[in-house]
Amino acid sequence: MLEPFGQVDDIMTRSHEGTRLGLSLCKFLMVQHGGTLILESELGKGTNILINFPAERIVD
Repeated sequence: MLEPFGQVDDIMTRSHEGTRLGLSLCKFLMVQHGGTLILESELGKGTNILINFPAERIVD
């Protein structure tokens, strides 16, 4: 899910749009800042995304 260009269906059969780069870019940016990105997903209930920045990256 966090890998770029992960669409399996072709343009004629997939039911959604997008390049699937959003989450992989978010993960990349978090890693570059020394942070983490955690996905928790449960079918039928939804998805929680937790991002943690290190203290030295937070601006008051």
